[in-house]
Amino acid sequence: MKPPLVRAWSVSVAVYGGFDPGVGDDTFGERDWNANVTILSGLQAGADSYHVFYHPYSLNLGVRAVLDGFTVAGGDATGAATHEGAGGAIFSANASNPSIINCTIVENASDGNAGGIGGFDATVYVVSCVLWGNTPSQVVTGMLCDPFTVAYSDVQGGFTGTANIDADPRCLSTHPPITIACRRARRVLTMARTRRCPPG
Repeated sequence: MKPPLVRAWSVSVAVYGGFDPGVGDDTFGERDWNANVTILSGLQAGADSYHVFYHPYSLNLGVRAVLDGFTVAGGDATGAATHEGAGGAIFSANASNPSIINCTIVENASDGNAGGIGGFDATVYVVSCVLWGNTPSQVVTGMLCDPFTVAYSDVQGGFTGTANIDADPRCLSTHPPITIACRRARRVLTMARTRRCPPG
């Protein structure tokens, strides 16, 4: 049985990746989430956890709960219960409405709806992110979710929202609103896969 990894944070706490004190990048002015890739992994003890981030029914996160500048990978939401069947990377429940910014969400899975971001009676705000290579899809639909807000992001298969695109991030040369996120995703996916980019 997979360990039910639970990582949650407080209602109004913002968590930032992209620091590397080892090279002196330890202030906000020096933060660089492209060069200093910060990975939150669902892998533990050789097994994928249900969710990398799970926001349970009692947490009620608001939009000031921010995850900014991380790569989220390795979640595997396999199971019969609602919260186990979606959102291998991130699952929010019962009016938890966190903000996910400048993140790469890649190589997560579920046996239900969306290996990337899932939810039940919740809204998640996703801005300047890359969601790619999650199975069976990137962002949950249905499951009593309020409409998720996704903007300025690269979503495999597409997703309705301001300035979203659907382009293999390893092959994307330039698209100003999401160039930073796509560079990070291109690096992660290049290491994870050998599939060639489509022609053109």
